[in-house]
Amino acid sequence: MSKIKINCTYSEMVEVDKLIEHPRNPNTHPDNQIKILSKTIKLVGFRRPIVVSNRSGFVIAGHGRIKAARNLGMGKVPVDFQNYKNEAEEFADLLADNRIPELSKTDNAILGEVLFDLQELDFNIADIGFDDFLSASQDEQGEEALTSTESAKSDRFLIEIECETEEAQVDIINRLDSEGIKCRALIL
Repeated sequence: MSKIKINCTYSEMVEVDKLIEHPRNPNTHPDNQIKILSKTIKLVGFRRPIVVSNRSGFVIAGHGRIKAARNLGMGKVPVDFQNYKNEAEEFADLLADNRIPELSKTDNAILGEVLFDLQELDFNIADIGFDDFLSASQDEQGEEALTSTESAKSDRFLIEIECETEEAQVDIINRLDSEGIKCRALIL
């Protein structure tokens, strides 16, 4: 196992097995999320410490990072001990830590540009969970971001044709292919 760099400020390094995950944390961490988080930590190091309450001793933020650290075989992780005046403050921070990022909106055009640039730098975007964003967009916004990015970076352009049936779509694709025009089908 390669040594994971610690790139954040923290109070102390604590053994992973000594951390007590909050028993009332409502968030779960699916295996795929932990796999991506593990890859990210391995790539860029530990960038955010685990937050532990001095009052209760429970982990308030970083439950996923704990699982990723275990997955990476880390014995100790950076912990930032925080003072909360009561249980309500702890719960508020625990819940807000996950809820506030959920409320953000992604500008897919900017995201597409950044992901395209990362690929140009030979960075594997799958390591940070974007393996399907540029290759085969799953949604209309992702395709728009990819197309606008490709248009800005190359001589490729997008035309969108809306078909009433799958058969009509296949027919148009076959006609374009026969003329040597590259195209791909998207189901919206």
